[in-house]
Amino acid sequence: MVKKIKEAYDRIFKNVFVCMRCNATIKANPKKVNTKSIYCRKCGINQLRPKNAERRVVSVATASPPSGDAKPSKK
Repeated sequence: MVKKIKEAYDRIFKNVFVCMRCNATIKANPKKVNTKSIYCRKCGINQLRPKNAERRVVSVATASPPSGDAKPSKK
């Protein structure tokens, strides 16, 4: 990984949690989140999950332009 990309990855995903109720993002220590001592600033719940870091790839079928088989519209 290039240094800049790793720094950006850490800034966006490292120690970032999302509230299960209101989807607010919170930066916190994972040990404190596991012991349920961190609460959401918006709704006050202590159920937090790690922010998803999975890569989303656009499939070729959805990205391809429409085929020429369609009939032209009549005015």
